[in-house]
Amino acid sequence: MPLSVLSTQEIIARIGSTYGLTEVAGNQIYYEVTGNGLPIVFLHDGLLHRLGFDAQIEAFSKHYTVIRYDRPGYGDSKPPSVSYSEVETLKGLFDFLGVNTAILIGGSAGGRLAIDFAIAYPDYVCALVLVGAAARGVEFDALGEYRRGRNQWGEETIEEFIEFWAHDQWLIAEENQSARDRLREILTASPQNLMDFQVEILDNVEALTHLSEMQVPTLVTVGEFDIADNHAHSGVIQFSIKNSEWQVVTHSGHLVYLEQPDKFNQLVIEFLNRRVNKTPA
Repeated sequence: MPLSVLSTQEIIARIGSTYGLTEVAGNQIYYEVTGNGLPIVFLHDGLLHRLGFDAQIEAFSKHYTVIRYDRPGYGDSKPPSVSYSEVETLKGLFDFLGVNTAILIGGSAGGRLAIDFAIAYPDYVCALVLVGAAARGVEFDALGEYRRGRNQWGEETIEEFIEFWAHDQWLIAEENQSARDRLREILTASPQNLMDFQVEILDNVEALTHLSEMQVPTLVTVGEFDIADNHAHSGVIQFSIKNSEWQVVTHSGHLVYLEQPDKFNQLVIEFLNRRVNKTPA
């Protein structure tokens, strides 16, 4: 599908607003749109909702239509009421907004979603930026499985759970205190991000067997201090996707865009200028 620009004004004309709730496949999803140009959709990680990308909005909305949303149960989206596919939820948002091709920028679980979506709907994706992403079919070691299992409330209080993540040395590098404070602030205001709603998520396609089929320009990034599993996943993804590049971001853990926003923004802008549409920096 050819590259297609989209303006905020066009979206207003189509749906009457640049933010709000919309129903997608039975669940209420919160979305926001700003800027003009080729669409970029930001896909949040498994802890922080769309606010984790606050530092990216101004930088990218100068030349792109920037779209971000909260997956069911996160941020300002409603808790999921029916089982759902994250891939089909994203496709439903594309249809609602009138997007027919976009750049996907995904952090961690959002990166996994970006890969899954690009496999299911390759014509709707013109570039991928993956940050500490995992790919279905690539195994985790014991530490990775333990940390993945922490993404739900257990016997701890929510305050203890938030502090666990705020002090996790792989999630946010020790030197990035302001990012740690921001994570704590976001999770304190939206503790539902950490809940397990016991609603089935239907996506289960093993991406590993399809990565070599992908042709989309892809930037694979990982923080210097992220866990070994995420470095391994990133390496497998970059090796398997023929049209991809790999970049380790120094002075950062897992949440590169939150910890090193200026460095991340410049890295991505340069990649898009070079590989996608030559938009001025």
